[in-house]
Amino acid sequence: MDPQEARRRVEQGGAVLCLDVPEGTEMRIDLQAWRAGPLFQGIKMIPPGIHLVSWAAGHETVGCLLAFRPGQVEVWRWDAREEDMDRVPDREEAERLALGVRNFDFDSRLGPYPEGQGEAWTRLTYLISLRVLERTGIAHGQKLSGAPSLPQETEGEEGAQPAHQASASGGPCFAAIPALRKPVGMDPSQVSQYHMDGTCRVQEMLTTHFEGHWEDLLGQLQLSFVMFIAISSFQGLEHWKRLVALLCTCGSLARSNPPLMSEFVRVLRREMEQLPEDFFRDELLSDSFLRSSLTALCQEAEACAEAQGAETGKDQQLFQRRVQRLRKMLSQRFGLQIAVGEFGALDALALDMDADGGDEDAPTVVLLEREGDASASAVECESGHQRALETASRMAWMIPPQSE
Repeated sequence: MDPQEARRRVEQGGAVLCLDVPEGTEMRIDLQAWRAGPLFQGIKMIPPGIHLVSWAAGHETVGCLLAFRPGQVEVWRWDAREEDMDRVPDREEAERLALGVRNFDFDSRLGPYPEGQGEAWTRLTYLISLRVLERTGIAHGQKLSGAPSLPQETEGEEGAQPAHQASASGGPCFAAIPALRKPVGMDPSQVSQYHMDGTCRVQEMLTTHFEGHWEDLLGQLQLSFVMFIAISSFQGLEHWKRLVALLCTCGSLARSNPPLMSEFVRVLRREMEQLPEDFFRDELLSDSFLRSSLTALCQEAEACAEAQGAETGKDQQLFQRRVQRLRKMLSQRFGLQIAVGEFGALDALALDMDADGGDEDAPTVVLLEREGDASASAVECESGHQRALETASRMAWMIPPQSE
């Protein structure tokens, strides 16, 4: 990188100054991890937007979500007694240190944000907004732990937490998923539909928690997933599993709100690309709830295609095309074949993916390679993405979401 480009990226990006971090401590931003070297004092050239900065604190990983603007500097310091990191509390000291970063006083000790990783992070987080963080009860710079806090019960169950109320440990509070209730005033066919199709429950979530903004619902889905892969968040994993399982059964929603379901399929495919290739071949994970959920999703798309036939609108076509791409990725990456209806209506209506050329939605598997040293002996870089996949493979994905 030439000096002019480096200076431009420093001025237009953000930085996090990390003082007194012990050598060898694992530091992470988004999907990439470093081992702190003797000169390490933070990360620079962070693209504007929301990023997840995390570090190893004792026996767990702790992180915080930071919304960076151009030129913004976050100042943190390691607490040797607590074996953890906190923001510098003295405002004047923090401003003085931030000014030093802007004047390049710490430049040689700040590792650059990994080149090319901004796009990989954006692919997983483009729906996470400040409003999504607010709805989840997460403040700027609030420390988050991967360890479970108070259990989040399904809304309507005994002991349930109120929606969007922070738990006692200060962790995230994801929107509660409505419990199945005894339908009132429904005939037998409607009762069966209510229990088999999650549309009513998703619509209840949208009305109760998101003021109808389905983008925020999917933003929480993305947030729960990246919290799991970055800091091994138990709450993130549980919410992600339950919400994926629910959305995959929403056949009626695929007809009434195809933009929501289409975007959900894109979000889900990009998340699936982060899983190890042997995920569905592992004996312990072979009965993962994902297999049945993905099958349900593809069968719902097939049913929609058969019902609408040649009258399928553009939004519905996009939904079907994205489901087809998801199926293709599952087959190529995992060797997983999803069985659908014998008529193959989804295959017939899906556009030719090989002829789509530069379509931005074409599946891409992003491989994060090991970067060189961020600066002379400043940091030792390693693949945080690979560690995340190893973490995913160790956790109990095969355990279905709790019955609701």
